[in-house]
Amino acid sequence: MKKGITFLAILYFCLLIFVSCGDNKSEQTKNALRAFNDVLQNNIEFMNTDGHGSDTQRLRLKELLSDSEQYKIIKFTLLDMDRDNTPELIFQYCTIDNKGDVPDFLEILKHHDGKVYGLNRTYREMKDLKIDASFSWSYSGFDNGYSKLGFESNSIKIVNLGYCQSSNDNQAEYFFVNDKAVSEDEYTYFCENQNKKEYMIWYDYTSQNIKKYL
Repeated sequence: MKKGITFLAILYFCLLIFVSCGDNKSEQTKNALRAFNDVLQNNIEFMNTDGHGSDTQRLRLKELLSDSEQYKIIKFTLLDMDRDNTPELIFQYCTIDNKGDVPDFLEILKHHDGKVYGLNRTYREMKDLKIDASFSWSYSGFDNGYSKLGFESNSIKIVNLGYCQSSNDNQAEYFFVNDKAVSEDEYTYFCENQNKKEYMIWYDYTSQNIKKYL
């Protein structure tokens, strides 16, 4: 009898912990979405970098969209890019006179410890976003690959999954998967599996969709 009571007490305690953790994650997501809304409404600043070693800037969205040219946001999505159970906001933007759907830049926003951090990428640096948070990039016909994002030391980091790199004279190519040198056939196999992954869904940047998803 006592063993039965003890077991039930332990089970009840474990359930409390589980529910508590679930509530915390849900609250983290709500806080993140509220912060993203504040960014989109220009109510708060965020810390922004381009991931290439440039200085981090503290700015508001209107400053990002009126840098050297005037820009507009065209699409957005929500995805847990760094697998911490809290989604990031990713939006695509382009020049105002751009009539197509191909963006010039992407911005990834992450909420952490009450602050919002941003990573800015050109479209060539972040294409074909997949539901597992991986994406492709290309600097040239010989230098391209696939990456994911990580978060450390209050900044968003690029984590390479696999890539092709050319020699300085472009006479040779080197292939890497998980930062280990592989053969061309092994790299091709890696790319084929990567290309089979499902694409992420992007939403038009409208007030209706912002209200629905944020």
